[in-house]
Parts: sequence; C-alpha cells; structure tokens
Amino acid sequence: MADTITQVYGGRATITFHELKHYYTVTVPGVCENLYQPSVTSAIGKLDKSAGLVPWAVECMTNRAKELINLGPTNPDRDSLHTILDAARETWRRVKQESADIGSFVHGWLEQELKGRSGVGVRPSFPVNSAPGLTPEMIEKANLSIAAGRRFFDEHNIEIVQAEAPRWSPTFGYVGTGDLIARVDGDLAALDYKTGKRLYPTVFLQLAAYQKAYEEEFTDQQIVKRIGVNVGRDGHLETAVRDNSTLERDFECFLALLTAWRWDRENQGKWSKSAPAVIGNLDVAIERSQKTVVED
Repeated sequence: MADTITQVYGGRATITFHELKHYYTVTVPGVCENLYQPSVTSAIGKLDKSAGLVPWAVECMTNRAKELINLGPTNPDRDSLHTILDAARETWRRVKQESADIGSFVHGWLEQELKGRSGVGVRPSFPVNSAPGLTPEMIEKANLSIAAGRRFFDEHNIEIVQAEAPRWSPTFGYVGTGDLIARVDGDLAALDYKTGKRLYPTVFLQLAAYQKAYEEEFTDQQIVKRIGVNVGRDGHLETAVRDNSTLERDFECFLALLTAWRWDRENQGKWSKSAPAVIGNLDVAIERSQKTVVED
C-alpha cells in the first residue's frame, strides 16, 4: 500500500498518511522530519464505550451460536457445543470489519457522487452491483446507505471546499482526515458521514477537532456549523447540526481526550513511549528554525 502525501499550510508542511499501519507523520523543513502525530479518532478512542460495545459483542456471539446450533443435529453433544461456542467467539470481529468495509466503500462512493454533482468528476453508477471485497449482503447494505446519502444531497445545496482532506493542528498536535468542508445551503460547514445505527454525540467532538484544525490553517475562514449525517446501513437518514455556541466546549472535551491519550502512551510501563512533540504556532516554529540556521 502506498503512502499518501499531502502538502498543507501553503506547502510549508507535509502530512504523510502511512496506509499499511494507519498513522500520520508531519514534516516541516527545518522544524521536524516525519514527526508522528496522533489522529483525531485515536484521541476520541480514549472515551470508554464498553457499556454499549460489550453487550453488542455478546449479542453477536449469541446470535451466531444459535445459528450454528440450528444448522447442526437436534441434540448436539457437549463437544459439539464447545466447538460451536469457539466458532462463534470472534463473530463480533467479523461483523465489525464488515461494517468498516461497508463504511469505507460508502464514504468513497458519496465523495465521488458529490464531486460528480459539482462538475469536478464523473458520478458513479447506482445501484452498485459489485465491489471488491464486498459480499452480496454487504453490497445490499451499502446501497441502502448510499440511497440515504443521495437523499441528503438532494435536500441541500452543497458546494465542496475540501473533500477527504487531511488537516493538522500544529498548536495542539493532532491530525485527522475529515469527510467534507463545504458550503451547505450557503453556510461554511464541517460535515462527517456515519453508517451506523444512529448518530452518537462524539461526532461533534470529531468535527470540532476538524474545524479547529481547518481554521488554524485557513485563518481568514470561519466554519459556522458542524453537521453529522448518518446514512444507516438499513437506509435511514439522520442528521444533527451544531453551531459555534457549543464549539469551545466540544473542543475542550476533545482536548481532554487527547491529553488522556498522551498520558496513556507515556504510562505503559516497559512499553511506555514519549508523547509526540507539539510544534505550536507554525509561523513561530519556522521563524525560530530559520533564525537558528542563520546564527549557526
């Protein structure tokens, strides 16, 4: 898998996304070289979601075990039941991966659809009949999600500013790739698609981080709203919008999670790693670097 390299801050910095291991590094000539920076989703991952995930994983295993029992003999013996339970144990991993694969496909399809509607690309065909790595059942779910996304596009006037663009905050030391920065019905907005059962409020922590990073780079622009769009795998469409009245509180919560991520990295015992450096104001960092070169 090839790394993806993106120039940001007018070419003064470069973000590299390492596809194979799924992490970001940043290079600023004279300031840092391939500096690892945590992702937005890594920080948000420090929020404990086990209260919902554990019952979901148990349900996945239970449903698969029942399915296997129904396919077997009427009165399975103890060894057969043990085999069934072993086979069902990791079902949640398969379901999670299939959901992620569907989500990635839907994100890419919706990006191309929106670019096609904007005249900067070719609209993909719909419905989708096949796709690499997706089973017919997964294709069916993807088509339902896509149909919901198309309804959202039909209901709003959307002008793309950035799509799937990596953003870096030198001041706070994180990187993330947001789905969309666009003018939605005339307002500059940060938007993120989800393909789950419903929208969760953590989407607004994610969007706050993307908004702050975007505005740090493009200081003459201000995003006025954040939009979460859930295009469910069952075809339902759900949207939620927050304006800047909640931005600072949402961003403070994100920064608290980022702090927790850094603390966790530094407190793993013999596996501890130092938290990656924070560059701070990019102009100041570059100026300091150039001054040091001149003095040397």
